[in-house]
Amino acid sequence: MDIKVPSDLTFFNSIDFCNYLDEIEEHEDFVFDFSSLATVEPFGMLLVGAKVRQFMERFPESGYYDINYKHHSYAANMGFFKSMYQDYGHELHGSRSYVPITKLEVSKFHSDSRDNREHVVETVEREAGRLSQVLSNGDSELKKTLTYSLREIIRNSVEHSESDHVWLAAQFWPTKNRVEVAILDEGIGIRRSLRKNKKLKIKSQKDALLLSLEPGITRKTPTRFDEDDPYANSGFGLFMTSRICKDGGDFAICSGKRVLALNKRGNYFFDSSFSGTAIRMRLTVSRMSQLSEMLAKLIKEGERTSRKNKKNTIITASKVSSLLIEDAE
Repeated sequence: MDIKVPSDLTFFNSIDFCNYLDEIEEHEDFVFDFSSLATVEPFGMLLVGAKVRQFMERFPESGYYDINYKHHSYAANMGFFKSMYQDYGHELHGSRSYVPITKLEVSKFHSDSRDNREHVVETVEREAGRLSQVLSNGDSELKKTLTYSLREIIRNSVEHSESDHVWLAAQFWPTKNRVEVAILDEGIGIRRSLRKNKKLKIKSQKDALLLSLEPGITRKTPTRFDEDDPYANSGFGLFMTSRICKDGGDFAICSGKRVLALNKRGNYFFDSSFSGTAIRMRLTVSRMSQLSEMLAKLIKEGERTSRKNKKNTIITASKVSSLLIEDAE
């Protein structure tokens, strides 16, 4: 069976393509045709690469072939084809404008933290700082924002996803005044992860996504060792990152059958299909100049909301979510 890869692996096209792959039944052979491929973005490459890997796991007895892909050197050098087990593309280590598709080992974060006698969050933050240095192009406010956001999203995968790996890719477009970061894991997903919190009443995947962006919700169950731990999970990571992006760009989180997208114009749900969690954050660089003021405001709002959430015996999305949602179905 021939599978035509869309011309643009942008946000919506990549989600639609993942949904399309779910409709396909088993065949003896699958041929992925990349002849139309033109525009690619970090999130689209990361999501489609992971979905194709999952597709191959779904039909392990089938044969898989790629055609008409060698014209796209950018996608190749970003590691797109290698992420789908196609040995094509140079091994790049990034530049001052992009980070190619990178596979981070969760076990290495833990082993490095033990070797350095530091908290794993410090290990994650060091990696986040290295990646941010590549993407910030000398902009200190952008570097600060990216370091915080990358640390919190990677940390979320390391602590909650039960995945062995975290994948990421990023691009800075100076002419567009924009940076895009995509982070993905193929773990248990948002809904299963949040079910560990017995206070949460999660009726649907939509509820799970809404709750994941609320301050204090994703906090791990405290232990007697947390009192003196400066890195005890505050549950603020996705709340802060999503709000920074909402005010200064846009944010999307995809898990299971739903994706939630946020920007200044509104908040929207769409159908999706992905086993794990994928996040896209986009920032308009010129808006980062007011970062300190923005962070102070968000921290106060988050602490206030978190205290209120802790008082609830049972927490539902309708009770605590501050987002007004439009469903794009």
